[in-house]
Amino acid sequence: MGIQGSGQGWLSRRHSLAVAGVIGMVLTLFGPVAAGADSAADQATVQTAMDALAKRGILDGTECEDGSVCPDEVLERWAAAVWMGRILEDEEPAPVETSRFKDVDPARWWAPYVELLAERGVTIGCSKDRDLYCPDAPATRGQLASFLIRALGLRPDPVAGFVDVAGNIHAGDIGAAAGAGIAEGCPGGLFKYCPDAPITRGDMAVALARALHYIPPLPESPTGRLAFTRWEGNDELFVMDADGSNVQRLTKNDIRDSDPAWSPDGTRIAFHSHRDSSFDLFVMDADGANLKRLTYNSSPDAEPVWSPDGRRIAFISGGDVFVIGSDGADQRQLTHNSFRDSDPAWSPDGTRIVFTSDRDGDSDVFVINADGTGTVLLTHNDSWDGDPVWSPDGRRIAFISERDGDGEVFVMNADGGSQEQLTQNGHQDRDPKWSPVDTRIAFESHIDGDWEIYVVDADSGQILQMTDNDAWDGDPEWSPDGARIAFESHVDGFGEIVVMDGDGSNRRSLTDDRYHDEYPVWSPDGARIIFTSNRDPRWDVVAVNAEGTDRREITDTAFLDGIPVWSPDGSQLLFSSLRDGDVEVFVVNADGSNLRKLTDNESHDSRPRWSPDGIRIVFASDRDGDSDLYVMDADGSNVQQLTDLDTFERGPRWSPDGTRIAFESRQETGWKIFVMNADGSNVKLLTDNDYHNGHPRWSPDGSRILFESLREGDWELFVMDVDGTNVQQLTDNEVTDGGPAWSPDGTRIAFHSERDGSRDIFVMDVDGTNVQQLTATDFEDELPVWSPNGARIAFESYRSGNWEVFVMDADGDNVRRITDNDVSEFGLEWSPVSE
Repeated sequence: MGIQGSGQGWLSRRHSLAVAGVIGMVLTLFGPVAAGADSAADQATVQTAMDALAKRGILDGTECEDGSVCPDEVLERWAAAVWMGRILEDEEPAPVETSRFKDVDPARWWAPYVELLAERGVTIGCSKDRDLYCPDAPATRGQLASFLIRALGLRPDPVAGFVDVAGNIHAGDIGAAAGAGIAEGCPGGLFKYCPDAPITRGDMAVALARALHYIPPLPESPTGRLAFTRWEGNDELFVMDADGSNVQRLTKNDIRDSDPAWSPDGTRIAFHSHRDSSFDLFVMDADGANLKRLTYNSSPDAEPVWSPDGRRIAFISGGDVFVIGSDGADQRQLTHNSFRDSDPAWSPDGTRIVFTSDRDGDSDVFVINADGTGTVLLTHNDSWDGDPVWSPDGRRIAFISERDGDGEVFVMNADGGSQEQLTQNGHQDRDPKWSPVDTRIAFESHIDGDWEIYVVDADSGQILQMTDNDAWDGDPEWSPDGARIAFESHVDGFGEIVVMDGDGSNRRSLTDDRYHDEYPVWSPDGARIIFTSNRDPRWDVVAVNAEGTDRREITDTAFLDGIPVWSPDGSQLLFSSLRDGDVEVFVVNADGSNLRKLTDNESHDSRPRWSPDGIRIVFASDRDGDSDLYVMDADGSNVQQLTDLDTFERGPRWSPDGTRIAFESRQETGWKIFVMNADGSNVKLLTDNDYHNGHPRWSPDGSRILFESLREGDWELFVMDVDGTNVQQLTDNEVTDGGPAWSPDGTRIAFHSERDGSRDIFVMDVDGTNVQQLTATDFEDELPVWSPNGARIAFESYRSGNWEVFVMDADGDNVRRITDNDVSEFGLEWSPVSE
């Protein structure tokens, strides 16, 4: 029959069943079919598809035991081979004497179909060595896509719009099958394909019938989605359909989530969030699931940009360009300078990153290889050059330059040559965006007090004004096909998302809700939009289909709760929480009942610690302007200020007898360790040197203090007497040693160290001798915590792609993973209850 044939040629030569029986009505032969809960297609579509395939003999011999086609049952791989083989060949394949697969019996009537698929390259088997076919195993939805794409010769396309196919071996084929209108998502799963789920006979029949044009293909993908940021006190991320409908919130945190960026395959969204006292990078699925924190840097992290292959994310941290794996691993700093780098953008081939830097005294455009080598200065004009963007072919870079007095649009070759000015209008131009398909560049221009959107052709220099609204229009974003431009407009005084055609016509407002909606970003397939919005009025990430339906808030973390601390009797948990814009101290019973707010000062109260007797709580607060240490009774009453050094104090730790408190203070020469009486008297500097010293830890008997010190570029571990004398260096490895913890009996110290190339857990005697390595992986293990009886050590590890909790015996044996949640767990503290 062949893919283009009607199937009647193969049918006329079929001899295993009577022709009359084959061409009889399918309802008579098989009985009625129905789409069940496991079918993605509707009942009528399944019925039509199976009718069409049965009439052409494709289903012959594969019916289930009761003589029906059983559309809701899974399809075994041997039956899938028969169905696929019959659409490839008009003739029934000749019998085979041998099989390339060990588990295929050549005597079985369906064995020739398996051999046919292998010869055509449609299947490569089910094992690593390609010597097994697994004929009785159910065919999966991912395998279905690959069977179809290989048989039909479609080009793999990773942009399928599904959130659960990234990294799957069938991802490209799934994208191609979906793009051809053959394969659809799994039932009940928004934006999901379920590649590893078994395919039902009904869904396989529907896919084949669509491929053969027996039934119509799936309708085209929605016209596009936009991502944007909405602001009203905080930034949150939203997505919506390109017609303004189906607005969905992606983040909801009472804090700022912004800078949404789609992964190239459209399955994930990276953004930065101010949810832990600094801006860090997060990534989540396109439906908001699997939220994961990528960075834990002390400097603000922002401007995330995905590499073209989706494996890496470039971003700015502390004024330098960094790259990190999209799974949070392998963070690397590419630039090292005391100036500010910004605006990173990957070249289309993923080998280079262009960025802006003021390292030469004025802002210029630089390019650097993605591994941090080969930095090249592209512009140098004693003026401001910035906002660089690559052309689709990677040969040119558009940018803004003030060398002519005003910000104008320029273009140059990727090596900095042939710099040409495209606009000369005497206005301020900014934010150029190159069309993904041609030589057009969209940008903003400041005219008569308002910002309007223009487009200029990089070849001809022809300029077209797109908006003229006597209001601010900006942030233009091309749709992936270059046919439309989404932008932010303030015509009504609020930020609304608007879409227009590429020539400025057919303008339509997508949001009109009197919130601040900002920074629209198209999904790579043009099917979705994410944006930031403050409609709750929190700033959250919202998702929406391209038709405007099914608005969903993707993240909804109303508060930011800090690391909990057990009360000495194990009955309560103390923690700080970001609520109503301030960080306050709370306490809750260990079973989650009786939540009480202990502080309420419109300030940041944090790092609370119980006294050993459980009667008092020490904490840090900026209520007096600087961060000072305070103490209060366990019920929140009788608050007393302990320090007033006009500096920044943090990290208080009670001595074992509760009479003194050690803490850190930021001095002119760095962080120093102090100790004072529990009432704030007799404050004494213990580390009087020119180094950073921190994280003081009392020995169990209260006679010594363990601490970290940054010396010669590396953190090392030291110990001293409680009066600051008798300082001893315990580690000296020219690598970072940190996270020290005394064993309960005071005889050993657990810590993490990078001396083995990656961060691992070590233990040593209290004098620094007898060092033993307890963990040895290529990932990060850190911050060990002893169990109360000293028999076990808990620690945090990044070996699974996010921070999880592990526990091992004190000698390193019997390592067990305790958490497995696709989110990060940290801040470990054992319950004081003895084991």
